[in-house]
Order: sequence, then structure tokens, then C-alpha cells
Amino acid sequence: VLAATDRGLLQRESLTEPWRAPAGAPDAYAYVVTPWGDGYAAGFEDQGVWHAPTGGEAWRLLGLPGLTVLDLTTTADDTLVAATDHGVYLYRDRSWTRLPDLPPGGESDDPAADRFMTRLALGENDVLVVRNQDRLWRRAGAGWQPFGPDTLRDEIYSVINCCGDDTLIGTDQQGLWGLNDAGSWVRVDDGFFNRRKITGGVVLPGRTLIAAENGLFVSSDLSGWRAVSGLTPTVTDLLIDPQDAARWLAGTPAGVYHSEDGGESWTLITPPWDVWDMAFSSNGRLFVARGNGLVWTDDVGASSVTWTQSDGMEGVTFFH
Repeated sequence: VLAATDRGLLQRESLTEPWRAPAGAPDAYAYVVTPWGDGYAAGFEDQGVWHAPTGGEAWRLLGLPGLTVLDLTTTADDTLVAATDHGVYLYRDRSWTRLPDLPPGGESDDPAADRFMTRLALGENDVLVVRNQDRLWRRAGAGWQPFGPDTLRDEIYSVINCCGDDTLIGTDQQGLWGLNDAGSWVRVDDGFFNRRKITGGVVLPGRTLIAAENGLFVSSDLSGWRAVSGLTPTVTDLLIDPQDAARWLAGTPAGVYHSEDGGESWTLITPPWDVWDMAFSSNGRLFVARGNGLVWTDDVGASSVTWTQSDGMEGVTFFH
């Protein structure tokens, strides 16, 4: 198990052993770690991209020394893509290539701000999408083109289902936007989210759920919305159990809420934790990142859930 944290890259061989720094990894803020090639790649503050073979030991510098690497992704042909504080880089054939700068004109007058890439995504046909200063840009030929409503320049707050034809964009009090059949961006919420900050969402067959600062809302056609009852006003994360589509988990500032009927009813299954993020492992284990560390459980579907504190992860800062 590998974890990128503000205390560096951490590793352990089993979920009952303490965390430790893997051999060779730099002692620096680790922003991201991801499977790649024959092992793993990780991005660090001011230390570039590092690589380790399967097992996560013997880390070595792969490149981009001196740069802060905020996100990594891998294309279908195993090209590694790095988002950094000085632009986007591709690694293929054992060499790095810097992609062109984004067009100028961000919310900051500092030209360096336009080179500070925060998030990466892959759209249809492996088209690269980057998020920068609350805007989305899609790679087009030798350059970039805006991806998202022109009227919401610098106003994008959340991106849902990125980055194909069914992408939704949530804003701060300016509604929910999507692509129509003609490829144009239009409001899809009939004004329902005018005074709501959209923090995330999930798109399901015949149903869309949108998490906002004042609740979780559901719609079958993106026009008529109703609040999902039984939850706190703020929902920080929403998960569907990959082993049971009717089992949903909602993270909130008051703890984790659990539903066994597809979000129709909810039960609090934790103490009053401030939940930041959640994730399922491949074997069905649920991890919950709280304000005071990481916990996990193997019996999320049980009538009484038992939680285990993850040793060595107390006080770690988590990012959604």
C-alpha cells in the first residue's frame, strides 16, 4: 500500500503494519502516486517525478528535478503525463517533452500562474484535459482549446464525469452545465442551483446525483430536482459500492452515512467525524480520510460497522 501525503511518500506491506518511508524516495511533500509501467510513479514538491518497480521499493528520479508535480496520469499507450507548476510534460521513449503553454488570460496577472497545472483527466479517445485556475483546457493538435462554457471562465467549481460528451460542470451559485447534442454548453438544471455551490456528483443510468453545500439532490432528467432526505446539509464525498450498486456511502462533516436502497434512506455509521474523502479498495475495504487520520472497515454492509485506525496516518492532510 502506497500513500502520497504532506509528510512524504509512505508505504506498508499489509494493512496491519505501521507506515514507513520507502527506500530511496525523497523526503518531500508527495502530491500523487499512481501505477505506471512496471511499477509506480510519484510526484513531489520541488523534486520532480520518481519511479519504483513493482513492490514500491528502490525509488529513483525519473525526471523533472526542481519542479513540483501535482498530478499524474497514464494514457492507453503507457505515456506518463505530469502536471507541474511549470506546465504539462509527457514521458515516452525515455525522454520528457513539454507541451505548449496554455493561452494567456487566467484570473491572475502573473504569467507563472498559467503554468501551474492542478489536475489531469483523459477524455474520449485519450484526449488530454487539464484543469487550471478554475478552467478546463483540452489538447487540440499542437495547442489547447477551452473545454467548458465560455460564460463560466474562471468560475468552474467541480467537474463531473470528465471528460466526454456526458461531462457536467458545477459552479458556485451559477448552476449546472452540460453538453447538448450540438456540442454546445447549456444550463441543465432549470435554475435550481442558482444559489448553491456544487461540490461534486455521480451520473447513473436514469439518475444523476449532485452534491452541494446545502445537501444532496437527485434528478432523473436534469430538470426536476429533489433533496435526498436523511443527510446533513453538506456532503463532501459520495461513493457507490462497486460490489453492490444499491449500497451508497456519503461523507459529511458529521460522519459517514450509509444507504442500502440506492440513496432513498440513510443511516449514520460512524462517530461524528469530519470526513474529507473516501475510497474502496479492490477487495471491498472502505477507507475514510477524516480530519484526524485514516480509518478503514471490511464490514460496511453489516448492521454494526467496526472501524480500525490506520497506524501512522494521524494528522495527515488529505485532498479530495
